[in-house]
Amino acid sequence: MTQETQIKMPEIRKTENLSVREKINNAINIPLFLEKSKSFFFDQPVIEALARLVLKLKENITTYDTILSDDASGRLVSLLLKKIIDKQKKKIGKKGLPIYFLASGRHRTLQQIEVLKEFIKSKKDKLGKTLLVTEYISVGEGITYLVKILKEEGINFDVATVSIKYNPDKHKFYDQDLVTRLKYGLARDKSGMDSLYGKVIYSGVRKSQHINTPHPILAKNRSTVLMKQVRQDIDVLAKKLSKLLD
Repeated sequence: MTQETQIKMPEIRKTENLSVREKINNAINIPLFLEKSKSFFFDQPVIEALARLVLKLKENITTYDTILSDDASGRLVSLLLKKIIDKQKKKIGKKGLPIYFLASGRHRTLQQIEVLKEFIKSKKDKLGKTLLVTEYISVGEGITYLVKILKEEGINFDVATVSIKYNPDKHKFYDQDLVTRLKYGLARDKSGMDSLYGKVIYSGVRKSQHINTPHPILAKNRSTVLMKQVRQDIDVLAKKLSKLLD
């Protein structure tokens, strides 16, 4: 028996609705998925958070027209959500949605943020309802300026994150424009960061230090083998988590 097979499903939190646990268990056998994983990139906590995020997006999931990915660490979860959303849109006869990868984050300079703003302005008439996707929100510093840009440009959007450091209902220091649009898998949880942040060997991209591009660039230490394997896992995971939307 492999180590992955031995992973137990976490105990149900006292405040958790039992039906949520049942829905996730019916959609995916997480230990079995991990045992068959091609890349061993995903782990149990992040799959739990991703499943809850999909459930939070369920009501309006076919209404999104575009994904904006908060790269570089948001790339893999953005690709996963795109596959899930495309599957649902296809069921109702709609085309899949485009995705734009933005080299954003809290370490961007004012000049780099301005380049991002100009790119969003150039696309705003084509974006439609937009889903801004990131992997983790700590205090929101790295995502808030994108929220403000989208709001200023009059774009209809939501923000999706795998996990968030604090409970946004109790910590009022989060920007309220962010909170009112926020969909998250788990609060008071670091699984989004622990599993997804800084894994350029899998994502294949990193942020450029140049100010003339709003997009990430290829990472020198990327692995084409691991990139292929993790995308195979994403294909399987998308099929499993799509069952949560049935």
